Amino acid sequence: MDDKIAISVIVATLNEEKNLARCLASLERFDEVIVLDSVSTDKTPEIAKSFGATYVPFAWNGQYPKKRQWALDNLALKHDRVFFIDADE
Repeated sequence: MDDKIAISVIVATLNEEKNLARCLASLERFDEVIVLDSVSTDKTPEIAKSFGATYVPFAWNGQYPKKRQWALDNLALKHDRVFFIDADE
């Protein structure tokens, strides 16, 4: 029996190497974790991948949709229920 929580989690990041590991560790029981990153220049991508999260780079073009709506419109999420969190929460 799989004890993972059937929710897709999207973690919004931008240069969050100081917070990301703690955040991802707290999400280990969720079935799907995606790090949606706004072109970080630190070790955010490497940390995300080291936790087994799906890493997705995102560069906002200043128009609609912004990051969260883009994720809902464009990512092939495993679950209908989605939890958004910033890496520093």
